Amino acid sequence: MQQFAQIFGYCLLAWLFALAAIIALRMLSGKIPVQGLLTTAGGAADPERVQTLFVTAFVIGALIIDLPGSVERRSLPEIPQSLLLLLAGSNSLYLGGKIARTQVATSQRARRSSRRAVRGRRRLRKPSSDAAG
Repeated sequence: MQQFAQIFGYCLLAWLFALAAIIALRMLSGKIPVQGLLTTAGGAADPERVQTLFVTAFVIGALIIDLPGSVERRSLPEIPQSLLLLLAGSNSLYLGGKIARTQVATSQRARRSSRRAVRGRRRLRKPSSDAAG
């Protein structure tokens, strides 16, 4: 039974690596679009997305480095508290930046909308003042 579990584990690992390779190849060939993945709608680099990508890659790398020891212990790798805090902080910064950008965009749209409404009221008033004069 132990040998079956080990073979199953290796097959599962091979399947996951094959899946990652397929996704990577499709991203490189353009079948999975990656344009705009790290940029804002205006085309500028989005710092929240960039730092989240790098921190996530760092955490995954740290866990992969610990993976051989976990296989020997026959357990999942223990995630250090510092890595969890780093990941939580990174995602908090991402969400904070996303909320801030949304609030700025919403207030800018509201200002533009109110300016249009004021201009529309002025246009409505002008013809009536010309007709009276």
